[in-house]
Amino acid sequence: MRELRKTNEVIMDNALVLILMDLVARRNQTAFVGDRLKCMKLPFLAANQMFEQRAKGFNLTFFKYEHGPISKGVYSAWNHLSIL
Repeated sequence: MRELRKTNEVIMDNALVLILMDLVARRNQTAFVGDRLKCMKLPFLAANQMFEQRAKGFNLTFFKYEHGPISKGVYSAWNHLSIL
């Protein structure tokens, strides 16, 4: 299992996470600000659906956690995007 991601993979993951949050926020007219659980589940569900369709999208590794799947890459994207 690969932990380290290349710079272009990190940039792509950050962009995909941002796009996902924006699409869901527009559809539901809600914001994800401060809701890390939703921000974690959304990329997991999207990555899982892409995996089932054999499509490449995210370069994230998810781990089992008591509240659901967790990824250090999503936290990294969260930190990068919150700085902007």
